[in-house]
Amino acid sequence: MPKQAPKLNTLIRLIAGLGDFLGRKCDGEPGMQTFWLGLQRVRDFAEGMRFVQGLPAI
Repeated sequence: MPKQAPKLNTLIRLIAGLGDFLGRKCDGEPGMQTFWLGLQRVRDFAEGMRFVQGLPAI
């Protein structure tokens, strides 16, 4: 875990990156649709982690 939480803009760009935001200089800020797609991927990862934690150890 990082010692300090990331800034909000950094977090938004990380989540939008999961929604196919490239973050190039000419792209500007991510839009709501890109951010929403990124949030859906975050949810998918969280559900996958929850599933894996429920599996018995091998």
